[in-house]
Amino acid sequence: MNKYVLFPLLYAALMACQRPRHDEKDTRGHDHGEMESLTYTLYTDSVELFVEFKPLVVGQETHFAAHFTRLGSLFTPVDHGAAAVSLSVLGAPQYDLAEDPDSPGIFRLTLTPAQEGPARLVFTLHDGVRRDTLAINDATVHATAEEAQHAERPAAPAGDITFLKEQAWRIPFSLELVRSAPFARSVRVAAEVEPAVNAEEVVTARTAGIVQLAGEAPLEGMVVTKGRTLFTLSSQGVVGANAGATLQQARNDLERAKADLERTESLYKDRLVTQDEMLRARNAFANAEVLVNQSGSAQTVSAGINGYVRTLRVREGQFVQPGEVLATIATNDRLSIHADVPLRAFGVLGAVADARIRTMEGKVHTMAELKGRVQSVGRAADGAYIPVRLEVNGAPGVLPGAVIEAWLLSPTGAEALTIPLSAVLEQEGRTYCYVQTAGETMDKRVIALGGNDGLRVEVKEGLHPGERVVSIGALDVKLATASGTMPAHGHEH
Repeated sequence: MNKYVLFPLLYAALMACQRPRHDEKDTRGHDHGEMESLTYTLYTDSVELFVEFKPLVVGQETHFAAHFTRLGSLFTPVDHGAAAVSLSVLGAPQYDLAEDPDSPGIFRLTLTPAQEGPARLVFTLHDGVRRDTLAINDATVHATAEEAQHAERPAAPAGDITFLKEQAWRIPFSLELVRSAPFARSVRVAAEVEPAVNAEEVVTARTAGIVQLAGEAPLEGMVVTKGRTLFTLSSQGVVGANAGATLQQARNDLERAKADLERTESLYKDRLVTQDEMLRARNAFANAEVLVNQSGSAQTVSAGINGYVRTLRVREGQFVQPGEVLATIATNDRLSIHADVPLRAFGVLGAVADARIRTMEGKVHTMAELKGRVQSVGRAADGAYIPVRLEVNGAPGVLPGAVIEAWLLSPTGAEALTIPLSAVLEQEGRTYCYVQTAGETMDKRVIALGGNDGLRVEVKEGLHPGERVVSIGALDVKLATASGTMPAHGHEH
């Protein structure tokens, strides 16, 4: 190689070995990169605060990106109100106020520390209704940036999944604090929905005749009102029914009862018969009158309750006998749920104190939601099963004749760690959930499960009290992770 080319290459290689990398300090101790942001996640009963800011240094302006989330059944960004920060070291605290969020959920605040030393940062949020106060008690104001660079930092939170607040605010999302609480034993069974005993009418024929559908013909599922005529039963033209003779006999009995009543009332005025005799005559007349009405050539059959036609047992022109079922009318205001519990499973329960039911749409209801109750529990085995009946209010997806799932619960059991079933995901036969370890950091946690009651499940391994699991939105976290794009932090810039 030409010596005029070799010497420059050797010189460049030597200088490269001596030059510090971008992420390392040189021999004089200076950091060539920016200071890494500090992050804190704080809670009250109604608010979560996730705040990011650079280490506090005397004389250097510090920008705070305070993310306020309103806690509830769903977590939402605080989109109105004022937020403030105060810094206390020595003497009077320094203070800054943001009268409105810079964007929904994010308040921008700025302070320039004037005194070094141990410090306390206090954030307040006032939305016009309530005031929330959250404090960082172990903050430090450093004398110089170099000192801040060398300062010990809090341990990084567990988990390698970044899920920004802006992502959580765009979807149905919430967290639940893991805690130990009494958890009932449960048995999952299939159950059948039936009309409640007092919520169904069986419409029967009172006399023999041919069915004629009245007006708008009743159909299964049709809504009917009390008193509406459903059928007409006609005996005209019926051979062998001797309907004419029956009617004539009823009319003769009515005439005789009428004559007896008139004679008895006349004698009663002269006090020649007793009051009991007069009452018997009146009853005989009334009964004879009913028989005439029921023996007529055409009788109407009406609905006795408001409801809908559950079953229709007859057709136009069909001949029916007295007592034959014509239709059933039901109302879904109250329903009965019948479940047969295997003897061994019932032995685990010991008793049935509560229940959950899942409709055909997959929604799980509690007894409280349906204003339900445990109606009866069998005292003897029906074969290898114990019959259990629940009574509930009607609801979409809870229809007579439907087969649903039910969880029968024992009286309150032992303490256990439980989480909502909505928090649990499965992959390759392993169950897991997402734990929020910091405001925008998630940890995918493999868990071992016990029994469930249709809404909650016992966690035997993998979680600890005080942790916060994603109870709504777990699938969105999974999808965001699977996308392979990890959004960066840095809201304070």
